[in-house]
Amino acid sequence: MNPDCQKNLFSEAGDILEKAHIDPYYKNEDNSFDNLVILCPNCHKKFDKLNELTVEQIQIWKQQRHDEIERTFTKKFSSFDEMSKVVQPILNRNRTIFASYFPDNKEMWERFEPEMLVNNARAKHIFEVNRRLFQGNPQYPDSSNLQIIDEFIQHVDEFEMSRDLDEKHRGVLFPEKIDSIFGVELVHENVLPMTESLEKLIRIRVSEGFKVEAMLGFEQPYVEFVRNATSETLFLDDTPRVRQLYYDNHCFIKTGMRLESLNFAYKMLRSRRIPFAFRSESMLREVDVKGIRVLFVYQYCLSKQYLMEIDPEEGEVVVNLHNWNGEGCISVEARDLAARFGVKLLTQEAFRSWLSSIQ
Repeated sequence: MNPDCQKNLFSEAGDILEKAHIDPYYKNEDNSFDNLVILCPNCHKKFDKLNELTVEQIQIWKQQRHDEIERTFTKKFSSFDEMSKVVQPILNRNRTIFASYFPDNKEMWERFEPEMLVNNARAKHIFEVNRRLFQGNPQYPDSSNLQIIDEFIQHVDEFEMSRDLDEKHRGVLFPEKIDSIFGVELVHENVLPMTESLEKLIRIRVSEGFKVEAMLGFEQPYVEFVRNATSETLFLDDTPRVRQLYYDNHCFIKTGMRLESLNFAYKMLRSRRIPFAFRSESMLREVDVKGIRVLFVYQYCLSKQYLMEIDPEEGEVVVNLHNWNGEGCISVEARDLAARFGVKLLTQEAFRSWLSSIQ
């Protein structure tokens, strides 16, 4: 942290940083973050052994470094993607250090812990000035990425103040879901129900030049985005990541079709080895099944009026996946109109039987 020393403390060839106590540890056993400073070996020697540097000078260096970090990492980014390019390497590096050395290699952990502290400070400053870029839900904090960010900031503050404590004794542990937000490491939660939001995200990605393949009908459904030589796999149960992408691309819209119900319908097709193909990359509710057009809807009661609105083609099969109302999920008037249109209306149970008939 010597402003006149330009040695690179972190490098691929090997880190040379050394951790020094501003007030000698033997005097008061103060191992707090405030009493630590990161120096290169030469500066450390000058401070500890040669007494060429005073405590006051070291404290000034540390404050100067703190101010420099704040200036560097208080940029307001224009988009989440722009911010993510800076944050991803920080989270990846800390994840590697933690997985490699904590808690089994105390010597190496103490060597690399200062780097984690610096990285934490960088990320914290970035998050504090870019809160607007994170999806939030004040009414339901458990469904809020901003809540995860606040937990990370609290964790960073506590980590600095409780470095001598075991991880299990800390009140706020590292929120692993933050890695999901930035696509560093996925988590498996529940699939968000918003089929229409996913379709909108796919349309946006297609307009950006991505080739998109939706893989529904699996325990962990996912979407593959490919452009040029790069690809990204979005698992739909990686909830914080999905929420962030929906928020960043303005994809939160009213839910009509519940995605878990739609995925279950495709599971029925796959379990019977019946091939199907989406009629459009961005329309997940319409497929061709053995040359028959199948449209999935989600209505408490599929009415005559609704059937007229969707205007199905002759020979088409319309499946209502809203299964809470049994046979009553399709009105008598809708069935009569469908018969005149030459359209087949099916409940979820009737769809199961229909699949058996076409195998």
